[in-house]
Amino acid sequence: MKTIDVIALLLVIIGGLNWGFVGLANYNFVDAIFGVNTTVTNVIYVLVGIAALWTLSILSRTITRRPIAATTRTAERTHIAKEEAPRETVPPSERVRQ
Repeated sequence: MKTIDVIALLLVIIGGLNWGFVGLANYNFVDAIFGVNTTVTNVIYVLVGIAALWTLSILSRTITRRPIAATTRTAERTHIAKEEAPRETVPPSERVRQ
């Protein structure tokens, strides 16, 4: 995972926790620390929004990788299982006649 991915995820988590506190306790950590509607507060909100957009790309990359890997592994297992399947053949001399 790239460094920018980790930073984006951390910002989204911090922003989500902040909104959780706003919803539950009507307390905004960003406003309490940096002031209400200041330039710094607005920059933080913009950074969290950009991070949320970036995490959409992380989600997209994750979704597009998984089915391919799962399909490949399943196909490999099926191929191996077919090759390793024991053959139950009886030579003609040992067959029982009815």
